[in-house]
Amino acid sequence: MKYTFPDNYAESTCYLIPINVALLPFVAGALKHFEERRSWHSDEEYERAYNAFAELQACMTALCIRELIESNNRLYRLFDVTMNGAIYSYTGDGTALNPYVFNPPIPVVPYRVGPLEPSVRFTLDKLTKLHDNLVNGTTSDVAPDDRNFRQQLADILLALGSEDSLDPEILAKLGEILLALA
Repeated sequence: MKYTFPDNYAESTCYLIPINVALLPFVAGALKHFEERRSWHSDEEYERAYNAFAELQACMTALCIRELIESNNRLYRLFDVTMNGAIYSYTGDGTALNPYVFNPPIPVVPYRVGPLEPSVRFTLDKLTKLHDNLVNGTTSDVAPDDRNFRQQLADILLALGSEDSLDPEILAKLGEILLALA
């Protein structure tokens, strides 16, 4: 029986089909039939089919799945570095004989650590603490000064009420507050 190679092969979608590794030699062997010239109507169909089935057999040997898993791992590490500030190191050169080995390994369950510099979480935490310090005077390791806008405004109002002329230091404080509020 001769086959006709599908015209829409390049536009069709792919499916990930799990095959038990013990059956892989049998399935790959059965596909060998489609790599023979006698299975196709024309030389053009034979060439297209041969290339398509050779690609399929390469995918079945887990080359594609390793690439998909590694791309997911790269995304995890990218987010972990960006969001949490994690630092990864690696050994190897990425070849089949010397693959990359990353340290620390990706955990099965993400562990909760405090935000590390220069992560997005660290920056957001720092900005939140600075804002809280400026508005409420709450001290932290990021903002140890307990002065805040409200306190500075109260100091200015007190100074204005007790003196006839404005002190240059008071004017400077007022300027800081107005710049911050603008």
